Amino acid sequence: MLSAGLGFAVDLPRGEALALLRRRLAGLERWRSEVVRHYDPERGPEPLGHIGEIMDLWVHTSDSEAAWTRGLISRIEGGAYTFADEEGTPFEGVLAPDTGS
Repeated sequence: MLSAGLGFAVDLPRGEALALLRRRLAGLERWRSEVVRHYDPERGPEPLGHIGEIMDLWVHTSDSEAAWTRGLISRIEGGAYTFADEEGTPFEGVLAPDTGS
């Protein structure tokens, strides 16, 4: 779903895309906070057995997805890409030119 959403992000105004990414980031941070209420990443997964491994995966996944989302937000805030409310072609250089066939 995330890949599909990113594929259509440029069909939105830049501000709306940023707002949605910030909402995603907040959700990831809430999810991580809930996990670490029951799991201490500093202690590692072993005290909780194989369930600790799942919780460890959740923490690492939320951390990496949040870092990636922050980077994307920063790039978009810096002017990357062309959005629906801007002049230009959002897919220029991405799609092959029409060869007429």
